[in-house]
Formats: sequence, structure tokens, C-alpha cells
Amino acid sequence: MKLKGNMMSIIMMVILFLPQVAAPQSVTVRQEKRAPKIDGSLDEDVWKHASEFVIAQPLRGSRASAKAKALMFFTADSIYFGFLCEEPQMAQLRRNIKEKDGEVWRDDCVEIFIAPCQQAATDYYHILINSIGSVRDEFWREGECDIRWDSKVTLGTREGKESWCVELKLPLSSLDRLPMLRDVWRMNFARERYAIAPTELTTWSECISSFHEPERFGEVKLEGISNLSIVRKTTQMAVHTEIKRMLTHVREALSQLPKACKTEEGKKLRATLKDWERKLSDGTIESRWHYALEARRNLHRLKEQLNMVRLMEKLGAPYAVFAPSPMLKFRQDQMPQLEPCKTIVLHSARGEAESAQILITPLKDELSNVRINVSPLIGPGGKALFTEARLVGYVGVKKPTPYGFRLPGRYPDALLPLQPFDVKVGNVQSIWITVWVPQDATAGEYLGEVIIMPEGAPKQVVPIKLRVYDVTLPKQSFLRSCVLIWDGKAKQIYGNAWTSERRMRFYETCMRYRFTPPPPLPWDRVFVKRPDGTWEAKWDEFDREVTSWMDRGATAFSIWGILSWGTKLPPKEEQKDTGAKLRLLGAHLKERGWNDRFYFYVFDEPSEKAFDEIRELCKFVHEHAPNLLILLTAGYGATGSFRTHKPTPDGAAYRALVNSIGIWVPHIDCFDEPFLSGRKAKSEQVWMYVCISTLASTYPDIWRIDWTGVSHRAVGWWLWRYNCDGFLYWCVNYWTDDKGKPFNLFEDAVAYPGGNGDGFLFYPDPKLGDPLPSIRAELFRDGIEDYDLLCMLKGKLGQVVSDPRLLSKLQPLAVKARRLIDASEIIKAPNQFVDDPKVYEERHREMLETLEQFEATMKKACKTQRKMTP
Repeated sequence: MKLKGNMMSIIMMVILFLPQVAAPQSVTVRQEKRAPKIDGSLDEDVWKHASEFVIAQPLRGSRASAKAKALMFFTADSIYFGFLCEEPQMAQLRRNIKEKDGEVWRDDCVEIFIAPCQQAATDYYHILINSIGSVRDEFWREGECDIRWDSKVTLGTREGKESWCVELKLPLSSLDRLPMLRDVWRMNFARERYAIAPTELTTWSECISSFHEPERFGEVKLEGISNLSIVRKTTQMAVHTEIKRMLTHVREALSQLPKACKTEEGKKLRATLKDWERKLSDGTIESRWHYALEARRNLHRLKEQLNMVRLMEKLGAPYAVFAPSPMLKFRQDQMPQLEPCKTIVLHSARGEAESAQILITPLKDELSNVRINVSPLIGPGGKALFTEARLVGYVGVKKPTPYGFRLPGRYPDALLPLQPFDVKVGNVQSIWITVWVPQDATAGEYLGEVIIMPEGAPKQVVPIKLRVYDVTLPKQSFLRSCVLIWDGKAKQIYGNAWTSERRMRFYETCMRYRFTPPPPLPWDRVFVKRPDGTWEAKWDEFDREVTSWMDRGATAFSIWGILSWGTKLPPKEEQKDTGAKLRLLGAHLKERGWNDRFYFYVFDEPSEKAFDEIRELCKFVHEHAPNLLILLTAGYGATGSFRTHKPTPDGAAYRALVNSIGIWVPHIDCFDEPFLSGRKAKSEQVWMYVCISTLASTYPDIWRIDWTGVSHRAVGWWLWRYNCDGFLYWCVNYWTDDKGKPFNLFEDAVAYPGGNGDGFLFYPDPKLGDPLPSIRAELFRDGIEDYDLLCMLKGKLGQVVSDPRLLSKLQPLAVKARRLIDASEIIKAPNQFVDDPKVYEERHREMLETLEQFEATMKKACKTQRKMTP
């Protein structure tokens, strides 16, 4: 779902797309001999000589209605900063964060950005301070934050009647990550003002969308600072540390090459590495720093060259074929550090889908007109399972997502129709293979092969082995879901080609992936007003449609046509009619046993200010139909300062809506587990949703293209670990901007600003065929399948435990099942998941084996019981 007023909280953590603006500002700062007492007061004489920085440049969409300024000077060993912030609304000052390195940007605060090295343009120190002296200090390198850096600041703060102050001493010895070779640094100062709404975000040197725009920092000349003894000493340490790190990488690469390479490519690479080793070891401190930065910028290329050369030296073949886990992503120009594949092995239940990927790369010359043939998989009694092979499309990532892979490039995501292809030297091409195992498939082993046939090069054959277990996954997932299709976005791309038939196929495709877009139901034909002003409902067509969608896998339905969008009550003149419809619907759903499958989703990410209206709306609904469920999506506006990974004692603000909400859907980092567990005990549903909000964190998600594929599958395990009933995602086809202009998602994978992949799990087909799925959709499907197998395994375990005779026979299996359904080994914390594909694949196989063993033993026990019954 889209962030609204809460977007500014996220902007603080990312680097977004930036238009041209005026040149950065410039100020000179001088050294002072005397240091002030750090007590939060800026009255001492030394501050009268400090350089001044007016913090008055608003970010786009913000304003600056209260004055703020920073002051700065330095001594022989420290830099001193002072801040004076006018605040007419002191009673509204936000000052909730008290712990060191907490999320200080959520409070009224000031910020310092220091980039002392012009050569490392994207590296800088960042310090945030709120009005009660809570500090967060971090070091940013290439868009990635390291909270381990400690600024060792000394500070004091004071609050007055209409202002607040910060006084701060920063030891120069703390700036130990970057050399200070020049007197001219890049810096910026910022203020976040939450005491009024909307939030005011201002800087000294103008930024556009984010404070984290180092290219827009201003120039600050600290006269003579590079000649200070502490600065020279700290600089030498910083350079030495980076050189040592780079030398380790270079020498490790050299150790992986033969001393006498056979290929010309190997000889050239060895010579390049030896040259780097020499440059990093000799020369001036400036030259060695320059080469250390050059080595760092080329490190990923070095690793890819090394992988290719090692394969060329080992194989002596024109190309290599790999079969990495589908959860591993390789950029188009990224050579995998893997052994060439021998066999693909898959494990599946009936009714489940399993995927594999084949990765092909030339080792010397370009591969042309490569054709792929995947045979049927032949199993027991000669029965065949057919595979779906697709060409992986690589999409452009221009601005890497924070906490992703950190590198721009072309990443695998879109799944295209299979056709012959070429592969350039230095590139890879992935083929995606999916087996959709029917629910009536015969259990057993199935064998097939993938044949790779390049033009002018020998073919290679990779065997496939699929084990189908005597376990059947139900058509309808145990996980309820609301994954939205925005029909208008599809029409803006497809025009008249977006037919009702294509639209229905898209719905069914989503359900094939085991998530449910709210199915279209004939709400406009259900309620009929009689001549006397009363209402009746005609349910026949409605019931047929609901049953049909459930048979196809739909898990949940949105209620339309009764309440308008928003948190307000229906107008008074409409309340009688609305109440009548609510009563009719509530009674019918209760009669059909569908209460838990239908929901009102009529407001989205409300703020605390809307809570009173929400209570009144929920009260109105429940007065007429107590069993109808109202869904709450709770983002930051409804959560307060609570975060899942750093809970507060009072919990999430949305606790105030208790007894109003039937389906709680907090964002993944707003998940108040103790409270929500209590609501489940009251038979309310608990779901979860993800979106761009966690782009600067390590929570699993289904949208980050340039991040580990494990994160997409781990969402299913997260939902299981935290006892969720359902999942919501705001859009699978956000293909156009607010004006209807199409995004070119194949060239730039940003639809919702700042997120590579947020808002779409499918791509519009450039040839206007049906929408094309993504790798993320495939991996999320695997996560839902894991969730379903866990539900089945828990159910079987419950059956066994409740029968002492069965339990005595299956005690070892029951112990194994308990271990398998414990997801704490995989989801170690709300923002920590195991990033190893083998862990998920092995657990998946074990669940299938255990379910099959349970089923076989229980069937045998039933037969024995029937024989013993007279």
C-alpha cells in the first residue's frame, strides 16, 4: 500500500531520484583555542566567533516556518557544533526516543552530515540528536548504513519556552573511517520538526527528496585542519585500514589462481592482481588511498573475472552450465561462484509447484542462437509431468535499494516466453523451469532432462529428477490473502486489449500462485429495494460466484457497494438503507458459514487522528451485523513510536481500536505481537502486509528486486512464525504513474518512488499478451506452499497426539514434526531470517517426507483397527 503522510519517515533513510538544483553552499570555519563547557547553553563568548549555517531549505513538499541554525568551530582535537531551534509549539515537541542509536529521526531532532573525503563521494558520517540528548551515530558507505560507528560525542541540550538547543563536542579521532587529506569537506545540517503537522524537513545546503544526498552537501573549509597532528594520525590509520582490507582481497584472489595459468585470460588477470598488490603496497599515502578506492570500486568485477578464469582453466569448454537454487539471484554480468551442475533434484507434493533455474555463461566466445529443450518428466507407469520453461528477463536497477545488493545493474526478475537467445562474454542467461504438479499425480520418481543447444558449440544435457510425495496440497491455501489488482493501471497499458477474459485469466493466474486478489462478485445485483422502502437480497448468483471462486482457490473476499471509501459514517440520510444491507449480508454470511472469509477494506493506513471516526464507523456496522469483519492496515500513522524489532512498553497505538477491528493487518515492522496474540485468542484475525516502508531494514519482503531471493520465500515462514492468518499486498500491477504514463520497468525497475519492485509482481507483456510473472511471485508462492505444508503437518501432529495408540507408534515422527513446525530457527527475529536457500529446501523436503510417513502409518493403523473391530 502507498505511503501517504508517513512517507517522510522513510525518506530520511534512502537516496531517491534527484533533479538538478542550485549549487551547494560554501562556508569557512576557523580554529579556536578555547573550548566551551558542554552544558547545552550557547552563551559563552567562543560561540560568538563560530561560523553560522542557517537551516532553512525545505525538502520538496515541506516548508520552513520556524527558524533554525547550526554553529561550528574546531580546536586542536575536536569539532564543536551548536544548534538553536525556534519552536513556538514546545508542548507538542516529540521526544520519545531515549536509547542510544534508536530511531531518533522519528523525534524532533537535528542532524549533522560530514563527508571529509572528496574522492569517496558517497561515504559520510551521520549524527542525529533529539531535544533530550538521545544520539544516533552511523557511517554511510555507498548507500548502506553502519550503525557500529561510534562518534564518542559529548553533548548537552536545553529546552526553553519557545526554543531548544544542542551543544556538541565531536573528537576528531572519532572520524576514523575516512582520510582527512584536505581542508575542504562536504557537509550538511538538517532539522526534522514534528511539533506541527505536516512535518517540516529543512537543511542548510539544499536537498530535494532526502537528507541523504551527499552530492548536494555544501562545501565547508576548515582552515588548517588537515595539518593538525590528530588529523594526520587519524588519516594514516584510516588509509592503512582500507589498504589492508583491499590487499587481503587481492591476495586471496591471487591464491585462487594457478601460479602458471594456461589461458591468456588467466595470465592477464594474474598480472593485473600483481600490479594492484604493488600499487597498494608502495607510494604516498594519497596515492595508496587512491588505489584502495579504485580496488574497492572494482572488487565485484574482480570476483566475477576470477570466477570466469577459474572455470576456463578448469573446464577448457566454450561455456558453462550451472543450476543454482531459484532463491539465488545473479545480475546479467555476474559470474556465479559455483560448480557446474550435474543434476537438478526437486521435491514436491501433489498440487504444488516447484521451480529450478539453469544458468548459462560463455567462457571465451559469445554464444549465439541458444535453444533450450526441456523434456516431459516420466514417472511411475510411464505417466508424464510437463514442465514450463521461461526465459529470465533482466531489469534495470539504477539506484540500488538500501540493504540490498548495493550495486546497480540488470537483475533477474521478469519471466518471458522461451525463445532462442544469445549470451555475450561476461554475461549469464538464466532459464526458469517450473513443474506444476497436478493434484491427481501419482506419487513416485519422475525423470527428464534439459538440453542446451548453442549454435556452433556442443550441446549439454542436464538431468532433472522430481520426487512427488504421497501428500496433496489443497487447492485453497490455508493463508487468507488480499493481493490487489488495480484494474485501471492494466487498462492504461493494455487499452482495448484488457478484455474481461484477460482480466479473469489474470485473477486466476494470481490464485495459481496461491494469493487472492479480491474476486469480483455481483454486489450490484444482490440488494433490491422493495416498493415499500424495505430491502431484500437475492443470493443465488452471488453464492454461485463465491463457490466458484473458492473452488478455484480464492481465500477471502472484499465487501463492496455498501460502505463508501473512508473512515466517516455514511450520511444520515443513507444510514437506514446501509443498515438494512448490513443486516442482510451479516445474516447470509453467518448462514453459509462464510463469516471469516469476507471483510470490509474501506480505509487504508489511517493516522491516530482518524481513530475516533473509525470507532464510530465500526460501531455502526456492528450494531447491524456484529459478525462482519473490518480490516485495518496499520502503518506508522496508526502505530506511534512502536516498532516490531524495538517494542515499546505501551505497545502500538492501534491498541486503542480494540473491540472495533476484526482483521488486524499491521505492516511487518509495526507488528505488536503480544497484543495481536491476545486478539487471536478472541477469535479475531491477524494478518500482515509489506511495502516500501522497510526498504532501509532487513525484514523479509516480496518487492526488493535487488536483494536476496530468500527474503521473498521467507515471508511465508514469517507469517507462520508469528501466527498470522493472512497477508495483504497493495498492488501487483502498479504499471503507470499517477498521470497514467507507463513505466518502463524493464529498463528501470522503479514504479513506486524509491523502491525497485514495489507495487508489482507481474510485468505487462510488451507484445500485449497476458501479464508476465516475476521470479518474486514464484518465490513468494513457494513461501505460501511452505506455510500450507506447516499447517498440514501441525494438523497431523494434533491428530497423532490426541490418539495415545497412534502416538505410541509415531513418537519419533511426532518429535521430528514438532521440530519442523518450529520456525524460530529460520525466522530468528522479526527482522532476521536465515539467508541460506539450502535451509528452506531441506526443511521443505523433510516436511514432505514426514507428512507422507504420517499418512502411510495412519492409513495402516486405520486398516488394522477395522480388522480388529467385530
